[in-house]
Amino acid sequence: MPYSSNIIKTFDEDTLEEVEITKEKCNILVMGTDKSGMLTDVMMIAQIDPNDDCITVMSVPRDSRVKYKNKWMKLNSVHATAQKNNKKGSEAAIIAIKELTGIPINHFVKINFNAFEKSIDELGGVDFDVPQRMKYKDPYQDLYIDLQPGFQHLDGNKTEQLVRFRQYTNGDIDRIKVQQELIHAIDDQKL
Repeated sequence: MPYSSNIIKTFDEDTLEEVEITKEKCNILVMGTDKSGMLTDVMMIAQIDPNDDCITVMSVPRDSRVKYKNKWMKLNSVHATAQKNNKKGSEAAIIAIKELTGIPINHFVKINFNAFEKSIDELGGVDFDVPQRMKYKDPYQDLYIDLQPGFQHLDGNKTEQLVRFRQYTNGDIDRIKVQQELIHAIDDQKL
C-alpha cells in the first residue's frame, strides 16, 4: 500500500513527544486494545519503507503462545499482565513480538476500539463483503456482534464488530484474513 510520510506520526510512550520517522525502513507494532485498554485484541506489524514508498502489514495471531516471565500465555494477555504488574504493557508486548517473530520493533501505536470506531466513521464507513453470519455477545466486554453476511456498507460500530468477531472455522487465522481484507478495502476506497 502506498505511504505518505506527512501522515505518519508516532509518539514516545514515556514522554508523549512526537517521534520523527526517518527515511530508513521501520517497523511499527499496531495494537488494538479492548475497551479496558488491557487486552491487545488485534496485533499487526506495519513496515514502512519510504524508499519503496510502501507499507507492508503482517498480522500476528492474538492466540499465539509466548513465554512471559517464565510462564506460557496467549500473546494478547502479555500486555495486560505487564500493565497490571508494572505499567509497562507496551514494552512487554514489543519484547514478546520480537521474540516470536524475530522482527525488530522501532515504534508502536495503541488504538482502543472507541478510537477505531470513530476513525472509520470519520472516513465515512467502508463497503465490505461480510463472509458469514456473525452473532456473538460478551456483556463482560460490552461486546455485541450482530452482522448479516454479504456486501454492505459498514459504519464504525459494524466495522468494530467485524474485526472483533472470533467464531470462525479456522479461528484466529480466518479472523486475520478478514482483518487483512478490511485493510485492503479501506486502502482501496479511502487512501
